[in-house]
Amino acid sequence: MKAKTVSTPVAETSGEEVDGTLALIPVMRSGLGMIDGFIYAYPTAQIWHVGMYRDPKTLVPVEYYNRFTEDSKCDIAYVLDSSLSCGAVACAAVDTVKDWGVKRIKLVSFVASPEGIKAVQDAHPDVEIVVGSIDDGLTPDAMITPGVGDMGSRFFGTS
Repeated sequence: MKAKTVSTPVAETSGEEVDGTLALIPVMRSGLGMIDGFIYAYPTAQIWHVGMYRDPKTLVPVEYYNRFTEDSKCDIAYVLDSSLSCGAVACAAVDTVKDWGVKRIKLVSFVASPEGIKAVQDAHPDVEIVVGSIDDGLTPDAMITPGVGDMGSRFFGTS
């Protein structure tokens, strides 16, 4: 971030703006529901996609879509995943973005479990994690509790 003077209707104040090329990377499907708000705040951001899901039996992340270019075209990436449960998908998505060559990464989620936050911090101590709410924990099948259910299904009206 770099310092910037911001003019409001009342007065000028100091603020910050993104210093470099920003990429928004939603983890499909649930991260897609976060794009509109972020593109409103960062209208010049690039949008790249990665498709991953957690296998319900093994809890291992499965990547099914990735259309990144050969070399990164951005300086900073916000990985958008609406819920951070056990951390497996988030860690895999961050791995993919790092492999693409991005050095500055933020993981942004609406809701997280303490276990998911710890998993990402342990695997990627250099990644800033931003969450709206930290819930109590995980169920035996790695769903956030009390949680909100499957965010992708909620965003897209599927079950």
